Amino acid sequence: MGSELRLSPRERAVLTAIVETYIATGEPVASHALARYFGNKDGMSSATIRNVMASLAEAGLLDQPHTSAGRIPTARAFRFYVEHLGGPGGPQVVILAPERLEQIEESFA
Repeated sequence: MGSELRLSPRERAVLTAIVETYIATGEPVASHALARYFGNKDGMSSATIRNVMASLAEAGLLDQPHTSAGRIPTARAFRFYVEHLGGPGGPQVVILAPERLEQIEESFA
């Protein structure tokens, strides 16, 4: 993990979608949900997304809680998101509600 992680634009788009969807729902994110998220643009079919998700998992950015589940971002993915993908102008400071903070902490326990 010492070297700088380099992601393609497609990998960045999928990782961003997974992190943001996971933050919004607290549930593992499935490829078919991301296919709906992207619509039919940029050739982002469920199969393409599954291949990108596999690549992101190999890079240590996604976990799969069990075989039939979607993927969840790892601590490394959240770090990457905050440092590189946090929207225009870079990372933004967000104040979390105490119950949301507790939910996030429990997910990493």
